[in-house]
Amino acid sequence: MAGKSFSARLGARLRARREALGLSQAELAEKVDISANYVGVLERGLKLPTLDTLVALAKALDVPVADLLGEPRADPWLEEVVTVAATMPKQLRPVALAVLRAMAAQK
Repeated sequence: MAGKSFSARLGARLRARREALGLSQAELAEKVDISANYVGVLERGLKLPTLDTLVALAKALDVPVADLLGEPRADPWLEEVVTVAATMPKQLRPVALAVLRAMAAQK
């Protein structure tokens, strides 16, 4: 996600968390009382939500607001890994972690 705007990074986090929960844009929109189209606009990073909407999104996605806002990491690759990992089905996460650990152990 190197070089992406804040709104694009926020949108990617929203999408990753929504997909990790198996929610459609319409289902998330219903929980937050916004339109599915607006969810798509946010996920594409075209607009930033109001604070009230951001809080409602975080609640609907069962994450702290800080997780959605995130801080850019020193290594953009790590942020990309976290974004991809968040979309991974829970049953595959231990396998992915084992692969990363095995790769890291290689010198």
